[in-house]
Amino acid sequence: MAAINPYNGTSRIFSSMPEYWDVVIPNDVNYLKEINNDHLLAIALRAGDAGDIAYVDNRGVTVVQAMTDSSIIPGLFARVLATGTTCTKIYAGFVGS
Repeated sequence: MAAINPYNGTSRIFSSMPEYWDVVIPNDVNYLKEINNDHLLAIALRAGDAGDIAYVDNRGVTVVQAMTDSSIIPGLFARVLATGTTCTKIYAGFVGS
């Protein structure tokens, strides 16, 4: 399954905030958003409460990030993992599809 990178071919500085936010249900296997056998990378994660968010980035690296209530982290995110995630209200920001 190929990753759809909304910033492929651009500078590493994000040019916009997400166009929309989707509620995230952490899962160790499923991608955040699957489209026709590909997956769209989220460009931000937002915490609705304090806790840890374990995620897989665009390189396949697993990271655990401590979050405060209402904090936002930019990046390129493929999955939010159930294992290691304690934050209960998580949103993924997307551009495009």
